[in-house]
Amino acid sequence: MARTGVLLAVILAVLLVGAPRATAGKYDLDMTRLYLFDAGNEQTPDQNFKGLMGDLGVALAPRFLGPATTLGALGFQIAFDYSMTNIPENADHWKTVMTDPAGNGKGADSFLSTMHLHVRKGLPFSAEVGGTFSKLFDSDMWGVGFEFKYSALEGFLYLPEISFRASVSTYLGSRDYTLLTAGGDVVVSKKIGIVGLFKVAPYVGYNFMYIHGGSNVVLLFNPNNAGIAEQRVFQTAHVFKHFAVLGFQLVSTIVNTGFEASITEGMQTYSFRLGVEF
Repeated sequence: MARTGVLLAVILAVLLVGAPRATAGKYDLDMTRLYLFDAGNEQTPDQNFKGLMGDLGVALAPRFLGPATTLGALGFQIAFDYSMTNIPENADHWKTVMTDPAGNGKGADSFLSTMHLHVRKGLPFSAEVGGTFSKLFDSDMWGVGFEFKYSALEGFLYLPEISFRASVSTYLGSRDYTLLTAGGDVVVSKKIGIVGLFKVAPYVGYNFMYIHGGSNVVLLFNPNNAGIAEQRVFQTAHVFKHFAVLGFQLVSTIVNTGFEASITEGMQTYSFRLGVEF
């Protein structure tokens, strides 16, 4: 009964977050503004597009890389993750896309908030597969992902666990661009029992991420050209990110919680988890 209640609560939260809205969200970005603010340098829109794709990719990517242990051949986990990513809101690419030519519009917040529904299934031979559903708050952006994990070292009393993971995710919901992330990581952790009631597993890791941002056709109405429509396409964005990861997972009976901090150049993500495993 407890498992069913937690599962229903998670599903309800996903449905509420993903419910359609009558108006566009703050982060349903209008990429035409990158051209309207251009001062004649054709490289500026492409550079700003690349900056936006990199920041969005970091915010939307799956969280909780650890711990390194797997669930076992019969194990199963479902978890709800909430993340806050500190973005460079004063950077040119955010200032440009968040305001119109008259200077109207609210700037970007310091943090982008996302949620992730994370499902994992244990396999034989210390392997594991998983899937994620991701959602960017205050927008129509959402994504799905797949991951595979292998633990090269687990189950030893005095040795740490070591795992390797590969993942890929794609994100939809924007008319102006498409977004894809792929990455790999290595995690080291150690599970510690606490008076027979809890198991805590602190972990550290390294994560490499590739972010691919593709442009759809952007339709412009140039006021300097009698309002004639022009079609533009941004240069494809290729962004590479390196992360240091630090976190822990706490398990009591079937309930697991945790915290993770992920740090890359100029950006940090803080994530919180609540889930069940059995």
